[in-house]
Amino acid sequence: MDRRQKYLDFCRYIIRAYDFEGGPAIVTSILKHKRVDKVANAKAYEMLSNIVGLVKCIV
Repeated sequence: MDRRQKYLDFCRYIIRAYDFEGGPAIVTSILKHKRVDKVANAKAYEMLSNIVGLVKCIV
């Protein structure tokens, strides 16, 4: 396994951990509420950095 794959696997783990007990449930909350201000603690900078990370992982 090369270094890039190792980091990609870690990113995927973090995304799955969003829905672990006590996790922020970012993706699930956005899909449920359709509003970012109802997600996790609703702090804009934290939410933006999480969404950017999700997009980078997917692309």
